[in-house]
Amino acid sequence: MGKNLKTAVMPIITPSMAGHGPLIYTRFQPIDRKVSSLTCLALLDTGASNSVIDTEFISQCQVTSKGMGKSFTPHGDKISQYFSLDVSMCGIAGEFIPEFKDVVVGTENLRVFAYKFIVGRDILSKCTFIFDGINGKYSLEWE
Repeated sequence: MGKNLKTAVMPIITPSMAGHGPLIYTRFQPIDRKVSSLTCLALLDTGASNSVIDTEFISQCQVTSKGMGKSFTPHGDKISQYFSLDVSMCGIAGEFIPEFKDVVVGTENLRVFAYKFIVGRDILSKCTFIFDGINGKYSLEWE
């Protein structure tokens, strides 16, 4: 009891987004605070162990890389840049809550998708995520 949970509920998926799955607006703030916050559409993906950001999107934003590292993708292992970001997701009233601090995210080419960020289990493991495909809705709760 005593838990203060925030809930974001997606409206019925529109036909143009139905193929992309559960999407949410996400805001990022680079840890070094040299660049102002960035906002983009994100996919909630329980199949991704770690969160990733689109390579082209993050490079256009001139965020300083934390370094290079190995990442594991459905297409095999690859070397990619890593970034440290504070991540917030948009709630029901349009406010960005909560802030997941110092999330290390890799990069992936997402240019063909409507979203520029994939929220992986590194963040989703701190949430309750319910996907209701029959009704085209999802529920996301966090403390």
